[in-house]
Amino acid sequence: MINFIVLALFLVMADISFGQMQDGYELLTKEAYYKLPDTADIKLLSLDNFKDTAGRIDYIETPGQMLVNKELLMRNNPKDMYFYRLGEFLSFIGDHKRARASFDSVPIPGPDKIDSLDFKVQRRLQGLELRDARKLILDSAAAHTILMINEAHHKPEHRILTYTVLKDLYALGYRNFGLETLSDFAINEPISGRTGYYTQEPSMGELVRYAREIGYNLFAYESNDFDGRLRDSIQAENIILAVAKKSKGKFLIHAGYGHISESTPMMAKFFKTKTNINPFTVDQVQYSESNRSIVHKAEYHFLNKTFKESDTGPYAILQNGKLYQLTPGMHDLYIYTPPAKYQNGRPVSLLADGIRARKTITIPTNLTRNCFLIQAYFQNEYSTGKDIRIPLDQTYFFYNSKADLYLRKGIFTIVYRDIKNKIIGTKEMTVN
Repeated sequence: MINFIVLALFLVMADISFGQMQDGYELLTKEAYYKLPDTADIKLLSLDNFKDTAGRIDYIETPGQMLVNKELLMRNNPKDMYFYRLGEFLSFIGDHKRARASFDSVPIPGPDKIDSLDFKVQRRLQGLELRDARKLILDSAAAHTILMINEAHHKPEHRILTYTVLKDLYALGYRNFGLETLSDFAINEPISGRTGYYTQEPSMGELVRYAREIGYNLFAYESNDFDGRLRDSIQAENIILAVAKKSKGKFLIHAGYGHISESTPMMAKFFKTKTNINPFTVDQVQYSESNRSIVHKAEYHFLNKTFKESDTGPYAILQNGKLYQLTPGMHDLYIYTPPAKYQNGRPVSLLADGIRARKTITIPTNLTRNCFLIQAYFQNEYSTGKDIRIPLDQTYFFYNSKADLYLRKGIFTIVYRDIKNKIIGTKEMTVN
C-alpha cells in the first residue's frame, strides 16, 4: 500500500513537472495554422528551404507543415524521405533528440535484435581504448597539410568537434577552411541564408562565423552536379584548385558522410589520387547515434556497454595501441561519441569544450502565453539584417517560463517569436 502511495505521488509530481515544461514539438503537431489542403500534392523537396522570396528565414513553418500534415506528405512522398527531411528540419530548430529519433524511424534491414550480433562484434572490437579526440586530432594534424572531418547532416554535435579545434589548428598553420555547404557567391558576406543551406542551422552558421573571426580563409568546393561519383570528382577538383591558389597555410575540410573516404570513389580518394597528398581523415559518422548500418549500430551498442562510464566525449578509438581501422585504408581516425546528454531539452555538447556557456533566459510575463521560440542573435548582425540572419542558438523548450541558450562572449539581441514566427518581443543581453 505504501509503495502504491509513493508511486501515485511520483506520478502526480511528474504531471506537475511536465505541466511546467513547454515542448514546442508537441505544440507544432496540433497547430492548425500549418494545415494544408488534403488534396494538395506536396513534394518534400519543395519544403527544403526555410527562406521566403525576400530571403527571410522562418525556422518554424517547415517543421510545422511536416508535423501537421504527416499523413498527407507520407502519402505523396517516400516514407524514408519524410523522416530524413523532418530530422534535418528539427535539428535546425534545435530539437536534436527528436532529429535523431526521426532518422531512427526508418527501418534498417538486418537482424531484429542488435544483441544477436554481439558475438561477432566482440571478436572484432577486442582491445579497444578511448583517447581524447581533440588531442589526437591535433597531434595528427601537426604532421599533415590536409585535414578532413566529416559529419552526419542531422547531428549538429559533429560541427561542434570541428568548432572546438579551430583555434588550435590555426596555431598549427591551418589557414584555409573548405566546407561542403558554402555558397561560393556569398563567402564574403555576413552570415545569412545566402551563406549556404546547412549554415542556416545555428551550429554550422557559428562554425563559419567563428572561423572568420579567427582568421581562416573560407572557400566553397561543392559541385553543382549531384550525380554520385561525378559530384565527388568535381569536389576534389575544386579543392585542388583552392590548394593551388592559396599557397599559404594548411587546409581543413569539413564534409558530409562518406565524401572523406580514402578507399572508395569519393572526394578524398579522388583528391589523394590526383595530388599524391595524403589527407588525414576523421570519421564521426560510424560510431555515433542514429547510424543507418545495422552492423555499425551493433558496434555502437557494444561501445556504449563497454564504455558506459564515459562522459560526453568525443573520443578517438584505438585498438591494441594503434588507431582503430574499421575498413583498412578508408579513414585514418574513427571518433566515438557517447549517447547525448541533455539538460532541459538541450544537449550539453553545445558547451563546446568551454567556448560557450549555458545562459538562462526568462520570458517576460506579458509574453509567456504566446512565446514559442527564443533566439539569440549577435546584435551587430541582427541590426543589419534582422530576419535574414542566423542565430547563435535557439530553442522551443521552456521550463517555468525560462529557457537555456548556449552563448559565448558578445552582445546579443534576444528575440521572442510566436508559433507563426511573428516577433513578439526583443531585448539586449551581454555575455561576458
